[in-house]
Amino acid sequence: MIIEFENGRQSTIDQIRDLAARFGLTIEITHRSGVYSTVHVLGDTREFAGREGYLRDLPGVHATWRVTSEFKNIAAVVSGSDGAALRRSRRVVEVPG
Repeated sequence: MIIEFENGRQSTIDQIRDLAARFGLTIEITHRSGVYSTVHVLGDTREFAGREGYLRDLPGVHATWRVTSEFKNIAAVVSGSDGAALRRSRRVVEVPG
């Protein structure tokens, strides 16, 4: 999950960090010049994303984005949100750099 917030809102960052820790997650903060910076919540954020309404109501939060997949893992056999198993074909994935 990505959360965009107004710079200078340390209490909001602390609240996000505390909530993330309750779900066993960590955060990374990308400080940008200008008005807004972003918090990146790392880990399996599906349950954490259920608190999106709370996060949007925190002081200084401008926007939130869910970037979680409907799949539970990236294995060859995955299960979708309906619980049905799907077998994905194996293929070579190249990452530049």
